[in-house]
Amino acid sequence: MGWVKKTVDEILYRKDNIVMFTLQKFIKAFTFASCLFILVLNFSHFSNAGTWKDDFNDGMLDGWTRPSDKVKDKNWHSTWKSQDGVLDVIIHSDSSNIDFLQLTAFPISSSSLTVEVTILLEEGSTDSFGMALGIPIEDGTYIGQFHTFTRTSSFGLSIAPDGRFNLLDFGAGDQKRYPCIPSGQCMKVVFESGIFRVFSQDTLLLEFVDENYPKIELVGIFAWSIRNEIHGVMDNFVISGPGIPDGPPYAVHPKGKIAVAWGRLKRP
Repeated sequence: MGWVKKTVDEILYRKDNIVMFTLQKFIKAFTFASCLFILVLNFSHFSNAGTWKDDFNDGMLDGWTRPSDKVKDKNWHSTWKSQDGVLDVIIHSDSSNIDFLQLTAFPISSSSLTVEVTILLEEGSTDSFGMALGIPIEDGTYIGQFHTFTRTSSFGLSIAPDGRFNLLDFGAGDQKRYPCIPSGQCMKVVFESGIFRVFSQDTLLLEFVDENYPKIELVGIFAWSIRNEIHGVMDNFVISGPGIPDGPPYAVHPKGKIAVAWGRLKRP
């Protein structure tokens, strides 16, 4: 009977080895499939990334909306013109007001995007003209709450269509200053799931975290009549990231734009 027991033990041993080998193969196959699935998802995510550009060279502001246009009886007025290859903005007001030009060419809801602008000049405070990245406010009184970015600083604002605003403190400080970006030099803001980074010529100028912003849903340009009037000139607005459609290519413009902008600001 000893040989029977030995045979049974050998069969059981081989069976255990076969089961263990099969289990190991299954685990390896499952791990490989999971990694491949994640890789495909990431590739699909980034392959859908596009770049939309407006160089303000066509004389139109297609794809942009000004919420203040729907407000009657304002005690201030503003003009936004796309001309000479730049965006020209003027606000006349007897008080402090903010106007907002919202990008509406396509819906935006992104946890990862990059926005680049070039501010040529602003007449008044350097804190009064730049880009704004934000999220809607449910009460409907305000367009939304934003982190704004100028040539010298970033600060939080809630902006209403009629020009009213509130300065906000999101827990990261109500105003964050960085070295002034020279006129005509590109400013780039990179957003990644609540993390904001400001760059100029690949130099990191500012980084902060705001967990209230898991994604960005509102993007645009703001002008603030801090000193009763603001006159700003911007060249090129570029937004890129997953879910952003590719916009028409734009031409490279001569440096003479800065001279044109200076001439416009110096006009009586």
